[in-house]
Amino acid sequence: MRRIQQWTKDKPFLIAFFAPQMVVAARDMHELFQHTKQRRIKKHQFPLPHLPSWFALYRAHRKPLNFLRTLFVDFSQFSPESIELGQNALDELQQLARNNQQTEKIAPTPEEINMIYAAMQTILTESLMEIKDNLSLDDVDQEHKNAFLSLLADDSLAGSFFSLVYVPCWLIYRTSPTRLYRKARQGNFEALEKLLSLDPLMLHDPVIGKRIQEFRLNRKMSKYEKLLESTWKDHQLNVTPQQMKYSVGGLLSGLASTLKYKLTAPEIQKLFNAVAYEYDRKLDDPDLAVGSSFARSIYRHREDWLKVFRPDTKK
Repeated sequence: MRRIQQWTKDKPFLIAFFAPQMVVAARDMHELFQHTKQRRIKKHQFPLPHLPSWFALYRAHRKPLNFLRTLFVDFSQFSPESIELGQNALDELQQLARNNQQTEKIAPTPEEINMIYAAMQTILTESLMEIKDNLSLDDVDQEHKNAFLSLLADDSLAGSFFSLVYVPCWLIYRTSPTRLYRKARQGNFEALEKLLSLDPLMLHDPVIGKRIQEFRLNRKMSKYEKLLESTWKDHQLNVTPQQMKYSVGGLLSGLASTLKYKLTAPEIQKLFNAVAYEYDRKLDDPDLAVGSSFARSIYRHREDWLKVFRPDTKK
């Protein structure tokens, strides 16, 4: 843990908190996306949902995040207070990304500053404890597995949507399911293709089904057939560990840029290497290129993420 902890020193709070968590998650995250079309994650098979309720989740902004919150409360080292503060920090980041103009704010008192600083230090400590806890486990014990499966069973609809749609949509397409669904409803072919590739059940959504049939009735058969094929063919969510790590690296670079903090490609790679050492005792992450090749890959992904953080950003 020493190398990861050393990396977080002198970093802004959001970078110190999110970066190690995301880099650790990137190690195995690609495995979660391999069987989404079969509604399966590793060995867990999600049941077919009530379709109208499933379609409604594309218009519900907060429900998938509520499931994530429950997941963190029940299965992590983070306290409910820290999770609440983390959510507030994310909301502030989204507000910062949306507003180009500075808004007038009331300066906090010295006492409030001390309280905020103490809370942030608590979250960082909990974050490192979470990573250390993961390091000490060769495998998740059966009790935790049963508890997790119980959570999925209790809220299968939100859990499956979060796992099979929400997370892949953000990490691969760099957009929310709600925005992708909205563009698909408007008849955008690229959005329709992405949506059906991500979630074949959307073939049965009344509005999406109507848009698909419009291509057939307008004799655009190649596009019509391509949309149908996207529901069963292998898709771009079959990502490799390297692709996922580059995407996460670009995400961190984009986040730092939004915060006006210079986080260089070598510094990002240093974190990947620190995680590789702590988990596998390897000095360098074997999935990643080095030097300028790594930097180019990171910056390509960063441009896509900047469109999420700052929609007005141009290359």
